[in-house]
Amino acid sequence: MPDVVTSASVSDDKLATLQGSNVIRVYAGAEVVLEAKMKSDSQCGSPASICYLPLNNAYLIGSNQGSMRLMC
Repeated sequence: MPDVVTSASVSDDKLATLQGSNVIRVYAGAEVVLEAKMKSDSQCGSPASICYLPLNNAYLIGSNQGSMRLMC
């Protein structure tokens, strides 16, 4: 059963997705270039949104409790 996408962000040729199981996947074209599982203690609450920041090649991840975390 595939993971459900909670949030997605598009920037240039990259698609960043956040799955319900705390997995971040970044696609360039049809290929996965990054797949990472976040630790549950890295952020309070459940990850709810993702935004790719191309200038510093980082991701801003927001939780359902209102906190945000910058991840490189």
